Parts: sequence; structure tokens; C-alpha cells
Amino acid sequence: MRSAILFSKPCSLSLENGRLLGVGADFLNQILPSMGISWQPVLFDSRHDLLDALCKGTVDIAPEMISPPEAMRCIDFGAPYLASSPVRVVRTGDSRFVDDTALAAARIAVVAGSPAEEIIVAALPQATLLPVPDDPGALDAVLQGHADVYLANPLLAERELDRLVAIGRLQYSGRSTLPLARYSFAYGSGAKPLEVA
Repeated sequence: MRSAILFSKPCSLSLENGRLLGVGADFLNQILPSMGISWQPVLFDSRHDLLDALCKGTVDIAPEMISPPEAMRCIDFGAPYLASSPVRVVRTGDSRFVDDTALAAARIAVVAGSPAEEIIVAALPQATLLPVPDDPGALDAVLQGHADVYLANPLLAERELDRLVAIGRLQYSGRSTLPLARYSFAYGSGAKPLEVA
């Protein structure tokens, strides 16, 4: 089995002593050998290339995937194995975004090319998206007032976010119901989903 691995920032996977580490890799290392299946990681630098390989059947499975509408045209997604609700992060004292309905008029920082970008566009077409290169850039955009809010994934909590909240520069304004923090395996063209008892 060939497993597609997105290996670029932001990424929860790391390569240490030639071994791939991270939640998705850990799941594959636990599940596949118990099923008598060996796997070969295939690394990708961009989400676009990874999705293209899944659609073409060049790779069979990808862990740590969020299922945006565009990807569902040629990729199947399993049930989430890790799920949480994103938290709304705003400047300290900003009380405009206490629920998701207010996000329709917000300037939302989003990591460019991430699945969150596509999901937010579909769910909040009136919102203004501010693409940034990475999570720290999104936090900085909110801090500097270029964006009103950032929908942060609590599963991949960053020290910088915790630090900025702790020193009173940013605050959490509740959890969002947008499906930005639900991770599944994605299955490429012709691949069969894992069936684990």
C-alpha cells in the first residue's frame, strides 16, 4: 500500500532517524501491520499534488485529511479518527465574534491552500478571507488588525497561540461548528477503506 503524506508546513508529521512520526503515521503503523499490510510513505510538498495523486490512484491512502467539498469529487473519506471543534481567536476585547453567525461579515485569516480555506469559502461566502502562509502568520494577522478572527485547530495547538492568549494579546471567543478539525483517512481511486474490527 502506498500512503500519501503531506510533508510541508503546517504539518503535524516529522521525520526522525528515517522514521515518520505523527498521529496519522502512528495510526498507519498500528493498523496496517495488524492487517498484514505493509506500507510505503510517499511524501508531497503540496496539498494539491497529494490530492491529484489520490485522484489518479498513484497513492492509496492519506492520513490526517480534512474533507473539503472539492476533494470529494474523486476521493472517499473514512469516518474521522480524530475530531474537535476549531476555536475562534480574536484580539483581546473584541466581542463581535461570539458565535459562527457573526463570521459571515468577518475578515478571517486562513492558511493559503489549506482545506480550511475551501471549507470556509463554501460555508461563509460573504466573509473576507485573508490568506497567510502559516498558522503564526494567521495569529499575527489577527494581532495586527488585518484580520478579525482566526479559526485555530485545538488538536494542533501551538505554543505561540497559548503564549499570546496568556499575555493578554489574543483571546478565545468560543468554539466554531465549522468542520475544520476532523481528521480522516482519504482513499484514492480504486483503494478500499480500512476495515478494523
